Amino acid sequence: MQITASIIETVEDTLSSIKAPGVPLHCLYGVDYPTEISFTYKNGFDKDPEIEYSQEGDGTVPDISLRKCKDFARQQTQPVEVMEFDLADHLTVRFSRITLDVYLN
Repeated sequence: MQITASIIETVEDTLSSIKAPGVPLHCLYGVDYPTEISFTYKNGFDKDPEIEYSQEGDGTVPDISLRKCKDFARQQTQPVEVMEFDLADHLTVRFSRITLDVYLN
């Protein structure tokens, strides 16, 4: 029995129901980094799955989730700052000097 788990299909409905929080936001994330989007288990869950990657994401989170902040900017009056880091993975963005400067100021 083959089982495929798609991250995109799993989160699409949840993401569409999330509303803007109504507070100022800073959204910093990587883009264009290979990110896991689907796992296919051909021989049960005790074997390693086949993994499908997309170039859309930060290596941890697919871009469909990361770019939700752009929707928030259109849905609320409070400021939403979006900074995308090309070819940067999740932890690189999290611990970058630019990120620290944003949070410390």
